[in-house]
Amino acid sequence: MSAESGSLVSIVVLSWRNPEDLKRCVSSIIESEISVPFELIVVDNGSGRETHDYLDRLYDTHYEFMDLKIIRNAYNMGFAAGNNQAISRIEGNYTLFLNNDIIVTPGAVETLATILEEDTQSQYGTVAPQLRYFDGTVQKTCRRLPTPKLMTRYYLRGNWDDSHVYDHTQSGEREQAMAAALMIRTDLLKEIGGFSEAPGMWLFFNDVDLSKKVQEAGYTGYFTAETFMYHGHGHSTKQVMKVKKVWLWHRGLFAYFDTWYVHNIFQKAGLFVFVAVSFAGLALREQLRRLI
Repeated sequence: MSAESGSLVSIVVLSWRNPEDLKRCVSSIIESEISVPFELIVVDNGSGRETHDYLDRLYDTHYEFMDLKIIRNAYNMGFAAGNNQAISRIEGNYTLFLNNDIIVTPGAVETLATILEEDTQSQYGTVAPQLRYFDGTVQKTCRRLPTPKLMTRYYLRGNWDDSHVYDHTQSGEREQAMAAALMIRTDLLKEIGGFSEAPGMWLFFNDVDLSKKVQEAGYTGYFTAETFMYHGHGHSTKQVMKVKKVWLWHRGLFAYFDTWYVHNIFQKAGLFVFVAVSFAGLALREQLRRLI
C-alpha cells in the first residue's frame, strides 16, 4: 500500500475544550505506531489556555518526527465548519475524522485504509470501525438514513433509534455510521464539499447529511467489526445543556429534511409543525425530569 504523493492517510482531530481527552487521543495515535504514511491535523475550535499550551508543546516536540499541522479557530465554529477547516490542508488519499474522545488502537488505522485501498471498484466511500465504551461494551453507532416514512414510524412508536437494525458485531454495508471515527476517500470528500455548514446543522445531523451526500454520489458506507476504537461518546456535547441540546437536535432534523425532502412551501410548513411539536414534547419531558 502506497500513496502516489504525500501522506496516505490524513487524520483530522477536532478539539473543543476537554484538553485531557485531546491528550489521550493524540497519545493513542502516536503510541499505536501507525505503519502507513500519515499526517495529523488538529483543529482547535476555540478551546482554552490549557489546550493552547498543549498544542504548542505537541508541535515543539513532534514536528520533526511526524507530519503535524495545527489549525486554531478563535471560537467554536461547530462540528461541521471545524472539520471542514482541515480539508484544504489534507494531502492524504484517505481522511480519517476523529472526535477528541476517541482512543485509537494499534492496527485500526491501517485496517480502515486497507479496506478502501482494496475496494478496487470504489464501491465504498466511507468506512467506520466498531466503537466501544471504555469498559469494552460495543456502541451502536450505525443507523439507516432517516426518511419521512421512517421518522413517522419512529414517532408513532415513540422511539427513533433504529441502531438495532444492524448487528454491530458483524461487518457489512451501512447507510450511516457515526462520524466520531469515520474514514472517507479524500477525493470524494472534496467532491461533496465536506460536512454541511448549514446553520441548522451546527452540531447535529451534519454526519447524517454527509452519509446522504456519499449515497447520492453513488457510494455506500462500510462498517468493520474486525477492528475497533474506544469512544468516550458525547464528552463534548455533554457540556451543552439538555434542553439546548434538544433544540439543536431539532434544528438539525429540520435542516436535514429541508435539504433533502422539502420541495414546496406546504411541505416546509408541515415539517415546521412536526419539528415544533416534537421539540415542545421532548423539552417538556426534560424539564419534568429535572423537577422529579
